[in-house]
Amino acid sequence: MKRIISLLMSATLCVVLMTACKSSQQATSANNYPDWLQAKMGVLNERHSEITLFEHEGQPYYAVFVKGPDKSYDMNRTTIYDANGEVYLTLGGLRKRNDKEIQFFNNAENKGVIWQSDIAREKKTKQ
Repeated sequence: MKRIISLLMSATLCVVLMTACKSSQQATSANNYPDWLQAKMGVLNERHSEITLFEHEGQPYYAVFVKGPDKSYDMNRTTIYDANGEVYLTLGGLRKRNDKEIQFFNNAENKGVIWQSDIAREKKTKQ
């Protein structure tokens, strides 16, 4: 049962990320983003990670996806930050989505993946 729930949660996260990856809006430079996000990009470059831009109620939100170890889908994490770098939502693990998460994804506009770590880009080109 845990395995089925884990697979369903992973599939849901994959759908969200695949939708983000299909967007043609890619950042040309990290200099377009707040200092706190640029600092996070430097740290995240050592891991398989991506940042997706969302717009919600006229404000930018940054979804930072960090992949866990291979075949440990319940360890994949997405943290959504507001424009000031404050944590808005944390997603991942084996749990049901709460109302705040549902509201966010129902109302936010996915602007696409704006940044990928070197590891994520390498893996994408190999596929």
